[in-house]
Amino acid sequence: MSVYNPITQSWNVSIGKNGTDTLFLSTLINYPVAVKYGISNLPNSQQLANLQAVIDNIYEVCTSYFGILIPVLPSFISTELNTVLMADPSSQSFSGTCINMNLSSLNRNKTNADLFNFIKNNVQFDKLIWNFGDNNDPQFVNTSYNSISQSGQILRLRNINSNYEVIGFTPVLFNGFTS
Repeated sequence: MSVYNPITQSWNVSIGKNGTDTLFLSTLINYPVAVKYGISNLPNSQQLANLQAVIDNIYEVCTSYFGILIPVLPSFISTELNTVLMADPSSQSFSGTCINMNLSSLNRNKTNADLFNFIKNNVQFDKLIWNFGDNNDPQFVNTSYNSISQSGQILRLRNINSNYEVIGFTPVLFNGFTS
């Protein structure tokens, strides 16, 4: 289980046989638009607790399996930041229950498709999204964890002619149940 340090605003996460490494809150909240316009994008205590659950139940499982600190992309959006971004208000980015990961950026013979398939087959999740990319590798993987129940919903987000298309797949069963 990862430990959040409020002084350094970071988590120490297990990376399997390689010990531990540090994941900083700043990497989860550092949207360029927020920085550019001086918008606060800090989670409140409940959102921080939700991020903790995602890190413990999904991110740390993945880092332990792959044995490396998997690069993350900004994943949390505050209400104030959303006034500029105008993101989907139902997005789990607002509650702090999701994380965006980009394993392919490390160029270590492991791809985002490997990460996606590992999560799909080995981790309990609420949603798992293949974001953009092509049929071989997503641009990044978004996954969420809901502390109440996991729907196992699998989606693919594609950009077709400047329009977004979401494709749903059959939910994954966890121990015979979807939640």
